[in-house]
Amino acid sequence: MKILHINYDDGIGGASRATVRLHQALIKKKIDSKLFLFKKKSKKKIKSEIVFDESNYNNFLKRLIFYLVNRIQNLNRKNIYRSYNFFNNSKLVGFINKSNCDLVHFHWINSEMISLDDLLKINKKIVWTMHDLWPVLPTKHISLENKLNLNKISKFEKYFYDKKKKIFKKNLSIICPSKFISNKIENSELSKGKLFKIIPNAIDVSFWKPLNKIKCKKKFNLEDKKKIILYNMPNKNDDFVKGLDIFLLILKKLKFEDIKVVFFGSTRTNILNSLSHDYKNLGFIRDDLKLRDLYNSVDLIVSTSRFESFGQVILESQCCGVPAIAFKNTGINEIIINNKTGYLIDNDNYELMAKKIISVLFKDKVQIIKKEIQIFKNKFSNKKISEKHIKFYKKILNEK
Repeated sequence: MKILHINYDDGIGGASRATVRLHQALIKKKIDSKLFLFKKKSKKKIKSEIVFDESNYNNFLKRLIFYLVNRIQNLNRKNIYRSYNFFNNSKLVGFINKSNCDLVHFHWINSEMISLDDLLKINKKIVWTMHDLWPVLPTKHISLENKLNLNKISKFEKYFYDKKKKIFKKNLSIICPSKFISNKIENSELSKGKLFKIIPNAIDVSFWKPLNKIKCKKKFNLEDKKKIILYNMPNKNDDFVKGLDIFLLILKKLKFEDIKVVFFGSTRTNILNSLSHDYKNLGFIRDDLKLRDLYNSVDLIVSTSRFESFGQVILESQCCGVPAIAFKNTGINEIIINNKTGYLIDNDNYELMAKKIISVLFKDKVQIIKKEIQIFKNKFSNKKISEKHIKFYKKILNEK
């Protein structure tokens, strides 16, 4: 069985991390797996990776046009990320069609790495993991509606949606990383009649584990007396989706001198400078060893995302024994064990979330014991998830 994974990059985003982990887990299971990357971001060499070589100039022009159209479409609207996949990439199509793979596994394929027209030219069987809803929406990557309603869309949006209708008539199967995503797409006319399976993202459960908190705190110069809240700061384009506005409202409710907020991810100087709370900003963390130490330094991780297809950061931190608080109606709902490993709050209820944060930090302390960590191991381990993928691949290829 020969599998060719296609993903934009090997960076720190959830889809990229999930793709690389799956590829590596399949290799351990003796599957002939190859990983095609449009852009190499990590300094680590990945076994059986193929990196596309496009001039920086061409890529810059494509992304500039895409950025401008995106900005125009989002004028006077909530900023929700969109992709168009305008530009053809005959080199990539030729590479896929000439490869000896049995199955092409698409992951996150945006940022103008391949066009919608190109997808129609691929002559291989396709499986597509829905890391968000872009494959079944005209241009947006997410929808906050319980049911996808595409009856009233503009002519511009219809142009892209009609192309996707043609793509989904191909020999194409679907993987959803959560029931949350599966429920979102179940009434989509594009996914009707398609072979699809819910398979979560994988994690190396032997790596993400509890460590000595005092030693880990010292590595980041964090005070032992203060309670530490960890928050993944989004980039500006994701503020609404990741609920940064909600987190800032929550902070106004947390007027405690013995709380420190640690931010990692984007460095948003204007926002950080406006905070009255004690905080530390660590920026992007690309080293998993350092990230694991960070998880083990904190008392609580908070997610205010309005939409999460899975929740990789929450899973990693939970495996390190860190309690988590997040909203119910996202993919994180399938990771946090409510009232045991953290709390799930009704979406947008920031007042209740603030109360639960105080409760976890100062009152009914949540402890993730070995029993709960074993549940994560059984459900999300590389071994378990790679085996589920192999079984589904065989079903697609009609193999026993």
